[in-house]
Amino acid sequence: MCAMCNIPSHIDDPSYRYKMPKLQTRIEGRGNGIKTNMVNVCDIARSLKTNPAYITKFMGAELGALSSYSVEEEKSIVNGAHETSTGQSMVDKFIDKFVLCPNCRLPETDMIVKKGFLCAGCKACGWSGDLDNGHKLVKFILQNPPGSSGGGGGDGGGKKGKGDRREKQRERAKKKKEKKKDKKAKDESDDDDDDDSEDAGASRKASKEKGDDDDLNFTDEVIKESIARVRKLIQEAEGKGKPMGAEKFFDEVRMIQIQNSFSAKLRLYVALEGVCGDNMLPDKVKAKMPYWKKLIATPPMAISDILYAFEVYYVENPKNRKQYPMVLKELYGADQLPEAELLKHYAKENDSDGFEDAKTAAKPFLDWLQQEDSESSEDDEDDDEDVDVDDI
Repeated sequence: MCAMCNIPSHIDDPSYRYKMPKLQTRIEGRGNGIKTNMVNVCDIARSLKTNPAYITKFMGAELGALSSYSVEEEKSIVNGAHETSTGQSMVDKFIDKFVLCPNCRLPETDMIVKKGFLCAGCKACGWSGDLDNGHKLVKFILQNPPGSSGGGGGDGGGKKGKGDRREKQRERAKKKKEKKKDKKAKDESDDDDDDDSEDAGASRKASKEKGDDDDLNFTDEVIKESIARVRKLIQEAEGKGKPMGAEKFFDEVRMIQIQNSFSAKLRLYVALEGVCGDNMLPDKVKAKMPYWKKLIATPPMAISDILYAFEVYYVENPKNRKQYPMVLKELYGADQLPEAELLKHYAKENDSDGFEDAKTAAKPFLDWLQQEDSESSEDDEDDDEDVDVDDI
């Protein structure tokens, strides 16, 4: 069994979850026919969920040498004699350009070809955009896109490409048939069932728009376990006398989120519970504001999702709800809650967990905001009245 290293190999954290085999090479031939066999490129490609041919062609382009990859033999060849360390650095460079997300720096991207450009989307943070389309490798990828038989696909070989596509087509046809059957059953159901179906459909649609159609609930056991992990991280850092910085905290919480597959709004809730425990005081919220700012900004969260995290926190910790106006004031003062959006959020009806109780608790702060608005408007009117025509 070959030795493993982190993705990319220069990360020296022993607990880092993303691993790949270390590159193994073998020099073959002699004289003008000398070449380097990148022995385990296929294994590396499987760990990276990419095509071994892409890695091979990238090495050739970077080293200025001819390169070839055989799908049948799973053999990667680069002309010339190259050190293993050189090959490993090329693998890391490939990872940096075509595997790591530019935003969160995790190897969670899916590569796609879109309108003649090489793009990617990140499953971890939601980023999507163009990759380095100026690199020589891109031309080869466009000719052999991910999932094609020529490209070998991201699962380790082109032999599976057509079979995978057929399987997906069968699955889509099956789902389509099931949907038609469900629709027919709904049409035949009574009015009450229709109303329930419409409500459920609207709820699913709203969830889908937020990317939370498969989201967990804040009461699920896995969320409670995630909170315990965050709490332990905070306690260990404070026990060593070295409070965790915002970047480090974000990376740790994001890793827990990825492992347990929950949404950004639940990630913020987990962080609130983990950091503040059952006593979220305004001073504590203010002291840890760098944590909340990083979580709210990466990726940017809708205000409804931000406030959801606080609302369900107070469902679990109702004795703290009286502190909500001052907590909102701290977030508002730190420019994390736009005034108009905050007022709009609590002006509407919502049946989500904790919304009505939070709305009632927040009333003093909301009234204060509205009063500030009205006073500001009156001041503006007074200023307009005080203007002398001769001064214009």
